[in-house]
Amino acid sequence: MKMEGAPKQMDGALLKALRCGDVKRARKLTENGSHVFDGSYISRALAGVLEQVESELYSRQIDPDRLSLVVPFKTVAAECGPFSHGAPLSIGARPPGWARAAREERILSWSDHGFGLVGDQIMDIESRFVASKSLARFKDALIAGPFTAEVHEAPIEQGKAGRDIVFSASGKFNVEHWRRFFLSYQVAYRDLDWTLNYGLCQELMEQMQDIVAAIGTASEPADFLLALASVRPDMRVKQELFAKAKAVEPRLASEADLCWLAIRSRFEKPDYSGAKSMLAELSRITCDSETAQVLRKALRLHLGSIGGEPFPIEALKALAPALRDPTEPYLSLELEYTLAELGTELLEGNLQDKPALLLELLRCGYRPAAPLIAIEAAKAPSPDLLKYVLSKGFHAGGRLIPKAGMYMVPLGTAVANVRVANARLLLTHESDPLEDTHYGSSSLDFARQQGDSRMIRLLETAVEERRRRFEASEAKN
Repeated sequence: MKMEGAPKQMDGALLKALRCGDVKRARKLTENGSHVFDGSYISRALAGVLEQVESELYSRQIDPDRLSLVVPFKTVAAECGPFSHGAPLSIGARPPGWARAAREERILSWSDHGFGLVGDQIMDIESRFVASKSLARFKDALIAGPFTAEVHEAPIEQGKAGRDIVFSASGKFNVEHWRRFFLSYQVAYRDLDWTLNYGLCQELMEQMQDIVAAIGTASEPADFLLALASVRPDMRVKQELFAKAKAVEPRLASEADLCWLAIRSRFEKPDYSGAKSMLAELSRITCDSETAQVLRKALRLHLGSIGGEPFPIEALKALAPALRDPTEPYLSLELEYTLAELGTELLEGNLQDKPALLLELLRCGYRPAAPLIAIEAAKAPSPDLLKYVLSKGFHAGGRLIPKAGMYMVPLGTAVANVRVANARLLLTHESDPLEDTHYGSSSLDFARQQGDSRMIRLLETAVEERRRRFEASEAKN
């Protein structure tokens, strides 16, 4: 993918060394600060790309100027080859099985400028190949060319087809299997902020597309209609789908009504009187399942807070067990959305003990807005919230906040607030001191500008230790 306004390369010597496979010279140049591109161009561009095409990405996108490690392609080929042909396009259709290969970290992208990067990169890439074995060991390195391996025409191994997951051999729709798959599909995308597992998301998307094609439009099961209503953005379409689902299967009427009220409570943005009206409507919906009862309780908390009642953080503890219930994924999904509304109120509020309250909300099962919570965690006086966020798989590198269109880096926030303990914790979870931050420079540069000796020493030590570890690993090979 060619970006408009892309700057010229900063260091022709570095590109030449990478193209020719002069690893020793390339390492020396990168250690001395040579860059492939001008400043933070890639970081800025990636923020825009991620915001626009996040659902079409198959791998974590890498800024080559944030990689100080260089490995020869022959080492990669010896460990992970042979290679097969890949996808010619930057964004869009991929061959069957591609998402699985990306999830297993077997995609190698070869830059127009003559070096390689692990993953399905979309910027300035000439070719993509599929390795036989995982490339995970090299995911944080520039791979110096030239690309000399023989490329085979072997097909990419595919995962299970979506229709085989939810349809029996006789073609019967299996509701239980569908509900479990739908929940896993939603969980993957809602956890994207935490794990950046684009490959898994794309694999599930391919399976979902296969299921939708198999279902067709002639005899849509009620569960399928409820699922569509849960995810379609248009309120009129949602209402029509709920009505259709109730007509197909009347026993789901209460479940559909409760989901619809939960959706309205978010999209209609009720005021004080509107919240009271919805609470009265909620009391008239009878739904006996445990998840339904928990959702009713969560809606009462949410609508009550709109109606002026205090924010009852302690009451949230009872909501966690029903989250992501595979037997009732639509109600469970609405419960998670309701928790998101409560989380937004917490994030936007100026509460004295916000980190502790957010920690409690996370323990209750709150998932969205992970980057915003990571900002709060990185600048908090205590590392407790940050420890919990990281324990749930949050990627400690650069983050995107879609609503703000902003490339956010937790380490930069810890440095800005002089939270040495938080910075140390982030460094143990692969934060990069040399990555450009949302403050306009790398965390290490920012620390030097601030002049805090403890922080500078911590980050400089991390950079040096990372370099030594990799060189020791290279020496063994």
